[in-house]
Amino acid sequence: MSRCKCFLVILLSCFPMLLQPFQRDLTVERVTKRVALVIGNNTYPGAPLKNAANDARAMGQTLQAIGFETEVLVDAGAAGMESAVNRLASRIGAGDVAVFYFAGHGVQIDGENYLVPTDFVGRDETDLKHRSLSAYWIQEKLDKTSAQLKILILDACRTNPFRVSRGGSAGLAQMQGGRGDFVAFATAAGKVANDSVQDSNGLFTKHLVTALQTQGLSLDEVFNKVRAEVDQESSGQQLPYVYSGVIGSFYFRPNGFPPDTKTSCDMGTDSLGTQWSVNEAAGPAAWTRRGNDGVFAGSFAGGSITAGIAISRSGNSVVAKRTNSSDGNDCTYSGLIDASGKNVSGTYSCTKMGRNIPWTATLGCSGCGANELGARWSVSERGNAATWTRRSGGSFTGLFIDGVTATVTINRNGNSVIAKRTGSSDGNDCTYTGRINASGRNVRGVFTCTRYATNAPWTATIFCQ
Repeated sequence: MSRCKCFLVILLSCFPMLLQPFQRDLTVERVTKRVALVIGNNTYPGAPLKNAANDARAMGQTLQAIGFETEVLVDAGAAGMESAVNRLASRIGAGDVAVFYFAGHGVQIDGENYLVPTDFVGRDETDLKHRSLSAYWIQEKLDKTSAQLKILILDACRTNPFRVSRGGSAGLAQMQGGRGDFVAFATAAGKVANDSVQDSNGLFTKHLVTALQTQGLSLDEVFNKVRAEVDQESSGQQLPYVYSGVIGSFYFRPNGFPPDTKTSCDMGTDSLGTQWSVNEAAGPAAWTRRGNDGVFAGSFAGGSITAGIAISRSGNSVVAKRTNSSDGNDCTYSGLIDASGKNVSGTYSCTKMGRNIPWTATLGCSGCGANELGARWSVSERGNAATWTRRSGGSFTGLFIDGVTATVTINRNGNSVIAKRTGSSDGNDCTYTGRINASGRNVRGVFTCTRYATNAPWTATIFCQ
């Protein structure tokens, strides 16, 4: 069984930081957005690894499935890694959660830790320091953002295949974390981590991707679970460690998932939902969302009367316009949404029925609705993760493996979708066709590109908001 040593920050010296007053007010509140960068490097000249690229792909797909906008790089050079870290920092907004994951070679030189790119060529520690990425630099880039939680996961081999004669030592140097920092490592300092050459993933990441998908586990519980399972499978030879400067709780996959991670529509501020169950003087009615804006199809009197409903919402105030009524009775509804975000009450006036008549409604969610395009598509194409984020109408910004960007234009007709990838930064434009399943959230089909792939498989999960 082939093994490789994986690096780790020694945590005992970090414990005093947990007692600093400036960290006591930290709590993980409602997350605005989840973003991630995943890098896996295998193809080092003269020192290749087996599972780092597979680990990165598995992590990328897992993070996407639990709501992270994820960029995946495989076998990245120094310039590509640096550019990707800068892109990650630029994507982080106030209150977001950010994840950085690296699998590959890492070394310590003069008390600082470096992640080695696949295009490294050098003779000594000076070359390594200036041609690799500093782990502290990555941490500092994230700390300077307004993210409320920054998670660094380092599954990097510590066996140093490079020439480091002065200032270098086994393992990594200690890393002092700050407010909202969480750093996880594959094993303890000076220990050996199983590279699992008989498996497609390393031991640590194999258990991590499973734990991340376990419903109802907090951040700490995820890594406690990984630690216990890795320790057991390795017969006590490998024990993952973490450093945490986090006070509060964060859940990768909360109870109630997928609604809690917005794979169906969210009932937050300014959400219109997809279904309104209405009670008015003439009896119950149903308003069903038709598209991506505030247009609903209204069904009244058991479906014998139909109309278009245009709803606008500002905070807790709503105005709904009923037009083109099949009975000629157009109306205007005004009301307030209560603190739950689901119940509406107010008055309405119609052209045939009078003025200031009371009405109530309950807002509901049932997927993204017929012909809904959602706000974000988490895509897997030939095993590589991509994210399509909506800009306006059917136009999306696509972020693909190795930092490739493109415009993606999506057309949907019922359960059939056609997506056109154009303006690709790598010159590789594509056409995707697929069908959405009964849940309204999952897509499967084939795609063809100008430079590669003919009828290659792809899948996607649609996130409504």
